[in-house]
Amino acid sequence: MTRVLGPRSLAAYESLLRAEGTDSLDAEFAQLPADADEPTRVDLAERMLPRVLEVLREYPALGEVDANAPHSQRFTSNTIDMAITDLYNTAQQDVVGRLRSSLVDLVRQARRERGETGGQ
Repeated sequence: MTRVLGPRSLAAYESLLRAEGTDSLDAEFAQLPADADEPTRVDLAERMLPRVLEVLREYPALGEVDANAPHSQRFTSNTIDMAITDLYNTAQQDVVGRLRSSLVDLVRQARRERGETGGQ
């Protein structure tokens, strides 16, 4: 992980792992079968989003992994994508993708509301 994440992100990730337990959504995600249907995947992503937002509020460095990474943004993103592909089945990957998309949409909405332009 030290080859991908910078010191701030690593510290945040370490704190998260020490402080957080698992909940029913974690178990549901872990047990999601690769052939889960789309409504199931959509529902799980929607139910996971509030918790993901809570974690990012508590550990903002986790949302800024590119900013303090030892390598380029492209390297970091590609490495994280490869890890997701290696660790999760296709349905879990879909849920992660939906969560990412929702987060990007929320960032864009917040920027529009603040009158910012550019960026993502």
